[in-house]
Amino acid sequence: MAGIWLIPELEPSALAVREREFWASSRRDSVGQVSRVHDMGGQTGFGPVPAEDDGRFFHADWEARVYAIIRLLQRRGVISTAFDDLRDAIERIPPAEYLSLSYYERWLRAAEMLLAERGLLADD
Repeated sequence: MAGIWLIPELEPSALAVREREFWASSRRDSVGQVSRVHDMGGQTGFGPVPAEDDGRFFHADWEARVYAIIRLLQRRGVISTAFDDLRDAIERIPPAEYLSLSYYERWLRAAEMLLAERGLLADD
């Protein structure tokens, strides 16, 4: 079969098998299989997502401060600029606590976790 192949060493049938394997493995991670609380997209029982489009990025001064703290920690190399470690820390917040926190409260809690784990936050 003539054509341009992204993986030229594979015959089209072998490529199709790899593609099927890829999609089969990715389905295991789909929303229907997710059990972590932060992966609520598409789940029922949580109601509609409130959409506030009043043109403001922050609805309270403290939210802007949390954002600024995160950006400063990124600039200093404490938190990755890709938000990978922040996202991971947010996903590790215990479910009951996660559901009780607002968006920027989750960011703040995750930053606290990361700073403590890196020995940059004093124990009280």
